[in-house]
Amino acid sequence: MDRSIGEVLVALQSRGMLADSIVAFVSDNGGAPLKGVPAANSGSNWPLRGAKSSVWEGGMRTPAVFWYGRLSGRLPQPPLHRIVHIVDWAPTFYAAAALQQASLDAGNSDRSVPSANWRQELIVKCSASAPSDGDQHVTDNVDLEDTVFLFDIFKDPCELNNLASTEPELRDKLLNQLAKYRVLLPNFIERNHMDERGYPEIHHCTWSTWLDVEPAEYQSCMDYVPLDFASKAALPLHIEVLPQWLKRLGYSTHMVGKWHLGYNSFEHTPTGRGFDTFFGYYNGLQYYYNHTGKQNGHCGLDFWRNVGNTTEIVTDLNGTYSTHAYTDEAKRIIADHDAEKPLFLYLSYQAVHASCKDCNVEAPEEIIERFSYIEAYNRTLYAGAVHVLDRSIGDVLAALQSRGMLADSIVVFASDNGAAPVEGIPAPNAGSNWPLRGAKGNVWEGGVRTSAVFWYGRLSGRSPRPPSQQIMHIVDWAPTFYAAAERGDVILEIDGMDTASAIISGRRALHIANLFVTEYLQSQRWTGYKLVNRSQSGSGLLLDSRVAPPEGSPPEELDLDALMESSNAWRALQQAHFDAGDNNHSAPRKTWRQELIVKCSRNAISEGHQRVADNFEPRDTVFLFDVFNDPCELNNLASTEPVLRDTLLNKLATYRSHLPSNPVSHEVDERGLPEIHRCTWSTWLDVQPAEYLNCPC
Repeated sequence: MDRSIGEVLVALQSRGMLADSIVAFVSDNGGAPLKGVPAANSGSNWPLRGAKSSVWEGGMRTPAVFWYGRLSGRLPQPPLHRIVHIVDWAPTFYAAAALQQASLDAGNSDRSVPSANWRQELIVKCSASAPSDGDQHVTDNVDLEDTVFLFDIFKDPCELNNLASTEPELRDKLLNQLAKYRVLLPNFIERNHMDERGYPEIHHCTWSTWLDVEPAEYQSCMDYVPLDFASKAALPLHIEVLPQWLKRLGYSTHMVGKWHLGYNSFEHTPTGRGFDTFFGYYNGLQYYYNHTGKQNGHCGLDFWRNVGNTTEIVTDLNGTYSTHAYTDEAKRIIADHDAEKPLFLYLSYQAVHASCKDCNVEAPEEIIERFSYIEAYNRTLYAGAVHVLDRSIGDVLAALQSRGMLADSIVVFASDNGAAPVEGIPAPNAGSNWPLRGAKGNVWEGGVRTSAVFWYGRLSGRSPRPPSQQIMHIVDWAPTFYAAAERGDVILEIDGMDTASAIISGRRALHIANLFVTEYLQSQRWTGYKLVNRSQSGSGLLLDSRVAPPEGSPPEELDLDALMESSNAWRALQQAHFDAGDNNHSAPRKTWRQELIVKCSRNAISEGHQRVADNFEPRDTVFLFDVFNDPCELNNLASTEPVLRDTLLNKLATYRSHLPSNPVSHEVDERGLPEIHRCTWSTWLDVQPAEYLNCPC
């Protein structure tokens, strides 16, 4: 690039244009020096803190060259320490274009050479007393776990001395100013009107340019409603998913359990989307023992084994509890796997989902009896299903350890939504979201916020960590896994962000915004605030409530730590740490369970039934919460923060404007009904219908 700029200057000079030219050489951001930083380029911002995409000086502060041939150079000028924002260049150039050439010194015959020490003058010193060599070390009090920083940039350009605690008045004054800009700026950058010619339904379900592109044939894109049985909609084939990416990296890919992304043709099933094998069911729910699914009076078997381009219905496991069936399949895959080749196993258990939309969870009778002390029977069923799931995960970890694969594995245990704690909610399962508000099927924290476990055997465990408070959206898992598999910088043009480095380092990655938008209900999380907007007040009192768990005390002799340390999962993980060379791996923090308890406010007690005053009114239609300080959504700020409220409402209106008025996820294609597929929920666009059969539930 340096040589190329020289050639451009020579070209200007060869035409006699250079002397009358203004030349500026600038950059729009700092370097991205390390792998793991988006678009890493190995550039250096030393000694400044940070990198491209951050707001530290290393991400924003760059040198620039401004040259004009008719400026007087009789006295060499030192480097100019004027602060220039990138938006200043346009008015600067425009003003320069309007200058009268006669007012400038056109006879610069005595132009001087640069000052002898100009390079030294450009070196950034981290403080007034710092040496100028490249390896200066200055005392640093910055804790990256902090959320507010205040620096005297003129005296401390390397951002070493955080003044946020010692200058509270200045800190609060600047925070108040930022708050005003934070709520006003989105109005400047938002598009308030959308052109229907750009809708994804006529551009292969993508957001494309449209004024210069012919529209494609309209197609049903997946939307915000869970897919019904035999739904016309499915994940579009041109959208690649994680197993397809991993296949290109040489992984063996296997899926066990629930699919629920559409299955109108075999291409839309898991083995058409990058998995080598699939063992499980296509739809969203089914019975645990007979593996049939029921919807609107239509019943059929939904249990499949797909290998490559072949598929067969599984009929020999009627009466086998699904959690056991899926665990056995996972263990078989691990036992047969070539341990020299990387493995991606997606184990999507049916548990602890309800069996149908108006019935509960199922569990083995002999397990249910262990939890008879729980007074609510449905909660007893739930406990039994969780118990079997817990043991099954331990069995899978033990299988990985028996093959010597666990120490090099990343294991994630996660859920895609909160529980459905009470009858009257679709697919109730008697789980608990307490003390959070709401349930599966809505946008309150109880419906969308869940816990997750991320484990990697080669992470150092000498210093036990507190539970991570990293905010993740479910779409973050794919780029996170892919980045971990690549072990380097990855750029993916998809929603979601790579949080692998944040999880491994224990530091937080900033999530600016999360969205949930439907026709009647919208939610947006913007930094620490969350807006909920719905078109009908009090539309679901059961879903709006904070439901306390039912009564019932476990046996007094129950020792949770002893149970944990005697489990297959514990033994497998401890052995994996040893195999990874981590002989000093520490035990969990003694307070880890208490640290996971959600407190409804910073002043709330940590017991399970805390009562905190709130102004929540179900008849309202607009809600605004500071969910960082108020995770239970008790204090509605919609009336006291009108600027922030209206700004987020405008943003939501923009996203809502492109939603289909009639979600296709509920549109059933009668060609997929089980009565014409031998009483199975089969693919149908690529299969000839069979003779009609009566399929009893």
